Amino acid sequence: MLRLIVTSILLGLGSGFSPVVSSMGKIIKGRLDNNNNNEVYELDDVVKKDTACVLFFTGLNSVIPGEIYDTFLSNLASEGVSSYIADANVDKTADLLDDLVESYANVTVVGHSSGSVNAIGLCTNNKDVKRLVLMDPVDNSFLVDRYRNKDLVLKHVEKVLFLNAAKSYEWNLSPTDFSVPFIPTFDIKPENLKLKRGVSETIEATEFGHSDILDKTWSDFMHNTISRGSVDRDEEVLNEYKRWLSTTIKNFITGEEYVEIVKSPEEHVDEAMKELNKFYKEVTDNVKIRAARMINSTKKRRSNNTSVIYRKV
Repeated sequence: MLRLIVTSILLGLGSGFSPVVSSMGKIIKGRLDNNNNNEVYELDDVVKKDTACVLFFTGLNSVIPGEIYDTFLSNLASEGVSSYIADANVDKTADLLDDLVESYANVTVVGHSSGSVNAIGLCTNNKDVKRLVLMDPVDNSFLVDRYRNKDLVLKHVEKVLFLNAAKSYEWNLSPTDFSVPFIPTFDIKPENLKLKRGVSETIEATEFGHSDILDKTWSDFMHNTISRGSVDRDEEVLNEYKRWLSTTIKNFITGEEYVEIVKSPEEHVDEAMKELNKFYKEVTDNVKIRAARMINSTKKRRSNNTSVIYRKV
């Protein structure tokens, strides 16, 4: 029922507001009409018993198709991690998970946004899944009958990684650039999980937002409407973020040490010059607004007094 409601809303909005939303609605409807056929991102000729595998729960309660995350998932595959897209039907996905556990060296469950509750629920009922990644997790359990009024419990998972995009949770009170966080509440925090065993850790991308994991068309649309992301919308900047996400997940699976990434003073100067160049190219009507944004950005950097792009929290 939830899936049909979401699809109807997207199709309705698309007809009246944006071709991007309309396209998204049609893609989702196509996925549902095709019975959510599982998409797979995997290198050619892999030996499955020697290969790590991810079962990925997309946003919108796992209704969004994997193709919206194509760049991120392709990067993950290039890291040697095969990725399967979870079905919004939890029972069907549970059967898929059993097959993956039998076929691959290990399986890590990954959930993005409101797909995280389904990811947690699946892990609770499968003793073979030892690692879980939650990316900007949203608690939508009050909308799902099987999870409503129940604790988020993990019986068998030994390691949980919270992978958060900081701009998903930021307020901007500037009168010229006011914005509210995409996740103002209902976020799942480490303390909201009841881990029967094991530990959790949190890694944060300080300059990116909730939807920057999506392919550029979709992430730009979200950035310009309801989900602020990276100020720099250059495609290579966004692709580098997706590469960082895939590498971080691969390292979490293999147990490699996490290293914080810090900007050098030269990189800060380069960014400042880019902003100035953009500033002078703005049309006259936007000059004052642009100046206010630059001033606000400078104040924010000074108050934060940090150069860390990706950090442990």
